[in-house]
Amino acid sequence: MEKIKSLHMKRFIGFLFILTLLYLPTFAQNNLQSINQSLRYSRYSRISLKVIPIETSDRTFKLQMLVEKIEDGANFDDYLFLTA
Repeated sequence: MEKIKSLHMKRFIGFLFILTLLYLPTFAQNNLQSINQSLRYSRYSRISLKVIPIETSDRTFKLQMLVEKIEDGANFDDYLFLTA
């Protein structure tokens, strides 16, 4: 009798695990869509970042990053740009 309860418990836990695995991609996709929608209407969506690789030798490059603020009367003091 104890083995039967243990077997049912293992099956139940396995079933819950499979349901969780099936739910996570859906949750992640919905979360990504809402973040994308929020960013689309945020102030950062008015910034255009262009990364241009400049070859300095055969195997080394320097990156030039151009930042354009896409609006009239641009004020770059509103933003802080950091690189690492």
